[in-house]
Amino acid sequence: MKCSAHRQDGVDCQAQAIKGGTVCRVHGGSAPQVKQAAMRRLLEAVDPAAGELIRIALSGKTDQVRVQAIRELFERAGFGEPKRIDITLTDDVLDAEIARLEAELAANDL
Repeated sequence: MKCSAHRQDGVDCQAQAIKGGTVCRVHGGSAPQVKQAAMRRLLEAVDPAAGELIRIALSGKTDQVRVQAIRELFERAGFGEPKRIDITLTDDVLDAEIARLEAELAANDL
């Protein structure tokens, strides 16, 4: 998409607009609020429900509402509650791994 701004002589700017934005970096695309709005537009295009969650996370009326929206976004992105993994290693497995690592270290010291 081309930048929607105009140069001082009235000619349309032909530069590429920033992703998700309507202007190039020279015409304001580098401004933090413009970058934030562009990112929001890109995310909203991917998933309209996620767009609403982003809006709530940024401007919810209470901390509780904002935190819940952020949690939902993390879950949608695959960063849900941490999973607990139990690993049980026997002495023979540990001894074999120690021997392998010692051999690897000895080989690299040559």
